[in-house]
Amino acid sequence: MPIIGFRLQHAMSSIQESYGRDHLELTVIRGYVKRLLANARVVSYLLGLALNMCLSCRASSR
Repeated sequence: MPIIGFRLQHAMSSIQESYGRDHLELTVIRGYVKRLLANARVVSYLLGLALNMCLSCRASSR
């Protein structure tokens, strides 16, 4: 097998090995974020934080 073909095959197998782990991590993270956003206190905090950042940006642009 040519060296280029071997390197390509090695790279593909490496990607395939990490895909499952990456997919699992993203699935867990998605579930965690979904639970956080279902919490009214968390959403209220995030909205307040976003408002404060917007006001700060507006004030600094004057």
